[in-house]
Amino acid sequence: MYDAKSVEVLDKGECEKYLRESLIGRVVFVDSLLLAAHPVRYVVEGHCILFRTDHGAKLRAADRHKMLAFEIDDIDPITGHGWSVVASGFAEHVTDPCEVERLTEIVPIPWAPTDRTDVIRLFVDLYQGRRYNE
Repeated sequence: MYDAKSVEVLDKGECEKYLRESLIGRVVFVDSLLLAAHPVRYVVEGHCILFRTDHGAKLRAADRHKMLAFEIDDIDPITGHGWSVVASGFAEHVTDPCEVERLTEIVPIPWAPTDRTDVIRLFVDLYQGRRYNE
């Protein structure tokens, strides 16, 4: 197992690099006064994370411009080596028809596509990252 003294804080650039290289993350939000974390396929554009969702709790949170967190990681369960990034900021439901059409080309479809999905944009204000070394 790894030694807790080997945790290294990642800077903003390293966090952004990991976000751009990954394909699946977890959206963390409040749903009926409880914290929820749902996996999503996503893409990064500028300082924003974009993903699709159906008409559920994630969409309701974005409609209210709530703060969301987004987490990705890659940690070896045997050695404990790896990294973790949490990006947080305010979300919005993208509704402008021209923007929706443009984003439809770049935002991955969800794992469980439905007849209708909407695009959520997370404006990242804060990055927190850790690397777990030997």
